[in-house]
Amino acid sequence: MRPAEEIKRKLTGAESLRSIVRTMKILAAVNVRQYEKMAAEADDYNLAVEMGFSIFLNQNPSKEYAPLAPSGKKGYIILGSDMGMCGKFNELSADFALSVIEEPENALVMAVGDKVAGKLEDAGLAPADVIMYPAVLSAGIVPMLWEILNKVETWMEKLNVKSIVICRNKPAESMGYAPEARMILPMDPAYLEKLKRTEWKSRSIPVYKDDREKLFSGLVKNYIYVALYRALEESLVSENTARLISMQSAEKHTAERIEELTLEYNMERQDAITSEILDIIAGAEAVEGK
Repeated sequence: MRPAEEIKRKLTGAESLRSIVRTMKILAAVNVRQYEKMAAEADDYNLAVEMGFSIFLNQNPSKEYAPLAPSGKKGYIILGSDMGMCGKFNELSADFALSVIEEPENALVMAVGDKVAGKLEDAGLAPADVIMYPAVLSAGIVPMLWEILNKVETWMEKLNVKSIVICRNKPAESMGYAPEARMILPMDPAYLEKLKRTEWKSRSIPVYKDDREKLFSGLVKNYIYVALYRALEESLVSENTARLISMQSAEKHTAERIEELTLEYNMERQDAITSEILDIIAGAEAVEGK
């Protein structure tokens, strides 16, 4: 293959790559906005749960419902991704989790996402459970969320897990993200005290008839659900932000490569044309000299 043809082949490949990168960048930007909206929608659910706690605690002022965690195992839920092309998103999540986990030999770890599970295993910490994202995320994360909740209940009921910590990347300012850990169980007594002091927004105060322990258990389950839901949505925002940043960088480098190849191709074509002209002139001079 002649040099110009080889350069043209590389140029065509680079242009195809740029088209793919642009598509992925657009999809990442759309996903960021979608998951930001879904994370914000969790606020209404969270408010309903908090008001439920407020009513319950006001009507049961003498009972202690947020004891400190007794001795037992700690459970860690590490949120990552199944997909790649998102920079150091999973590496950052795994490294942060490893710095947070206390007494690994006495901890249970659940990895959400195949990529982050692999990073944890590479570091010598094999997750007890690995949860995969649905093949089509647009179908929703609720089934996966219930799978996580069922695992957490099994941990607490059968494996002596007394506290739960979520580690994930959370959106930060200026189109970025940063790792964060949040302990969701045991519930913070100061948080419950704050809810207890929250005033009901109308004169009609709800009255419940269910067993107190059963009702409180239901409120805690909903509290865990909304905490996991919001954490997952924020992690998905961060993942797609990381992918958007990676695609922007890839698009820039691809454009620079196309520019280099275009210049190289034009120079090669010009050299070929010049060579052809010289051959024609030499041929004409040879004919004239006969």
